[in-house]
Amino acid sequence: WRGAVLLTCAVVQGALVLSRPNHAALPTPLGATPAWAAQILFRQVLAGVEFGYSTAAKLPYGGFFGRDAVAIPLSLLAVMLFAIALRRGPALLAQFSLFALLIALAGLVQPHASTEMPQWHALARPPCGNRYFTLLSVAWMGAVLVLLRQRERALWGAGAVLLGLLLVFGIPRGWRVPNWHTDFADRARAWAAAPAGTVMRFDLIPPSDHPMVLVHP
Repeated sequence: WRGAVLLTCAVVQGALVLSRPNHAALPTPLGATPAWAAQILFRQVLAGVEFGYSTAAKLPYGGFFGRDAVAIPLSLLAVMLFAIALRRGPALLAQFSLFALLIALAGLVQPHASTEMPQWHALARPPCGNRYFTLLSVAWMGAVLVLLRQRERALWGAGAVLLGLLLVFGIPRGWRVPNWHTDFADRARAWAAAPAGTVMRFDLIPPSDHPMVLVHP
């Protein structure tokens, strides 16, 4: 029954993702390369979970962690550890991970992330597009717990380090939503009372170069 439930959810979610507007409807290309795939995996899942999305979003692209020579080996190591955990962990984790991987792949094939840059370039800038990788991040946390149960010192040590980073950095820095003051209620009331032809600008959060501009009908 668990497999049937997961399969049903996967089919529904996959159909929704594939039926939504894709990158072809945007003015920017997909920009898919193996190096950008490694950057996406590293920043959206590995750094996002272990150090928090607020930290992952601040990683400089011209610095040490912006180099493909760093992101690619770390991503490959994460994939290897993830595969070991899936092989040795419970079947439910493997089934959920398959579901999560399908969602992530669908998001990579047909992303709707940015109108300003290639789609994969935008996906490597969390929190942009993190909705595609939320379930994969949960699966990664499950894999970390499986590694902690292994008798081999290398695997147990890797799990302990990853869990430690998650507890010390990931949760405090990434699992708290900032209290953004938008004054939206006051702006909405002003908009409702404005005469026809009024142009009102609504700034976006996170900040963007393209705010929402409405013209009152």
